Amino acid sequence: MQYDFETDLSQQILKNGVRLSYLFADNAYVDGTITHTVFLEDAAVDDYLSPGAGLGFYFNDRHMSGVRLAYRANIADEIDTHGGTVQLYFNY
Repeated sequence: MQYDFETDLSQQILKNGVRLSYLFADNAYVDGTITHTVFLEDAAVDDYLSPGAGLGFYFNDRHMSGVRLAYRANIADEIDTHGGTVQLYFNY
C-alpha cells in the first residue's frame, strides 16, 4: 500500500507574549510565561494560549549552570495539550 500526501499548506501567524522571572534566593528562581497565538488564515482553531511556569536552581554564583523544572500547555477550543520539561544545562 502506498501513501501520497501533497498538502498545500500556507499559514501566517501572529504571536504576542510576555515572560516574567523572579530570583527569590541566591540560586533559585521562578518564572512564568503566557503567549497568545493567532492564525491569520483559515485553520482548525482561530487562536490558542500557551501558559507556562518554571522553577529553577543555579549550581554556581555566576548562574551559568543549573536545572529547571517546568510546566507548559497549549489551550484552544476543544484542543488542549499539557506537558512538562526538565532542563539540565552546563556553561563555562
